Amino acid sequence: VDEDEGEDLREKLEELVWRSVAILALLFLLLAVALRRVRLVAIVISSIVFAIVICLSLFYFFGISVNFITISGLTICFGMLLDNSILVLDSVHRHLTERRNGDARAALVRGTREVSFPIISTTLTTVVAFLSFVYMTGRLALTYIPLAVSVAFDMIASIFVAFFWMPVELLGTAEL
Repeated sequence: VDEDEGEDLREKLEELVWRSVAILALLFLLLAVALRRVRLVAIVISSIVFAIVICLSLFYFFGISVNFITISGLTICFGMLLDNSILVLDSVHRHLTERRNGDARAALVRGTREVSFPIISTTLTTVVAFLSFVYMTGRLALTYIPLAVSVAFDMIASIFVAFFWMPVELLGTAEL
């Protein structure tokens, strides 16, 4: 071992985590301006956090280390996580406000079903594009395979959150 780069990597990892927090704060502000309802903004931001927690849990269960590369993969996915959550939010919220028969659950199902194909197709396209890195060999594989797995786990978690958690939370806003 020529030199210990552990402290340098730790500093870079902490910097990346702080940048991720800053991105979440910026997203919160932008969404607050756009949506003008703090509860809806909080639901969207918490959906991102929930998807990341699911992803980190998958890392633990599959024995994947949390390092600079895997956290970079999570950071790459912030935009897509946000897109999936906002699509469901918009569709479900629109169906809840336009419901004719007063049935919130039916509006919830219609709203989620309306955007299911676009969300699944774009998310799986991203997963397939990143999973193609699995076929790399040599030194590049050490970098790109954990990145690809991180993105794949995060995208799958975003589908779960968008289709199962977001509608339930939005149903809670309709019953207020």
